[in-house]
Amino acid sequence: MDGLSDDELNDIEARALVASEGPWRSAAGPADDPEAGEALILTAANHNPPYLYLRTNTGDQVTPQDFDFIANARQDVPSLVAEVRRLRGLLAENL
Repeated sequence: MDGLSDDELNDIEARALVASEGPWRSAAGPADDPEAGEALILTAANHNPPYLYLRTNTGDQVTPQDFDFIANARQDVPSLVAEVRRLRGLLAENL
């Protein structure tokens, strides 16, 4: 693979744009039990639903860092898309 195509970048951005509003965060709560592989991801409304309830059934321990990674993807993906576009613009200017 020669890198991320413009179409692939557009698809990633489109998925981020239609996801529930951020910021999201991983939260302790009744479902937060990393040893059981369960956690809540709070979306924009931090005290009431909407939230995502995540549960793994692999039997493997899922760490709080795993859930933080998922929650922060909501903020991180749009930032990364913007940075790729910025860097591509700089590269195009210098060619």
